Parts: sequence; structure tokens; C-alpha cells
Amino acid sequence: MAKLFLPPKDPPSLKKRVSVRMPHGMLDDIRSTLLRQGLSSRLQSQWVSEAVVRLHGIPGYWNAIAEEWLDPGANAVKQITLNEKAVNALKAMSDQLKQQCPAANDVNSKIIRTAIHQALIYA
Repeated sequence: MAKLFLPPKDPPSLKKRVSVRMPHGMLDDIRSTLLRQGLSSRLQSQWVSEAVVRLHGIPGYWNAIAEEWLDPGANAVKQITLNEKAVNALKAMSDQLKQQCPAANDVNSKIIRTAIHQALIYA
């Protein structure tokens, strides 16, 4: 009797869960933008992932990231799951920014907040 083997499964896609501190106002803006676009809050991570990939495609994106700041005070920590394209774009931007400014800290959060900000501007 011949034994049949199932075809190999595709390797699981690379996803990364990140924590991002952001102002409460930015969270409210994200929610209202998702509602205007007819998206549920469950698609928030996908929306942020797309924003990160779009930011990576903008020439001179590091200037926008350099202008980003986070006011102390009314901030919330949000968990976001980035898809594989966003993880790769985030890593590339993070590596480049760390080369340009080695003293920078919390680079990933700055990049994600900048991507969200840019996506809110163009929404």
C-alpha cells in the first residue's frame, strides 16, 4: 500500500506584535478614520501595517520621523500586530535611523507614530 504525503505547508508569515505609546487624541483619530473608511476596529493593525509600508515608500521619510515628538502626559499604550511587509519596512527604516542618529531611542515607536500621522493626514 502506498502512503500519501500532504504537500508541505507554506511557512507561516512573519508577524510582529509591538507596543506603541500614542496620545489619546491619535487613538480617537484612528477610530474615526477607520469608521469613515468603513473598516472595523479589528482591522486597525492591518491599517497601521499599510501605513508603515507607505511611509517607507516616501522619499525623505526620515525628515518626517525627525519632526515627530510625543508629549508627556495623556498617552496610551496600544498593542499592534504588524504584517510581514510592515515588519521588513520597519526594520529597514529603524536600521537607517540608528545609523544616522545612534543616540536615538524608541525608534520603532517613533516610526509607527509617524506612519499613523501621515496616514491620518492623507485619509
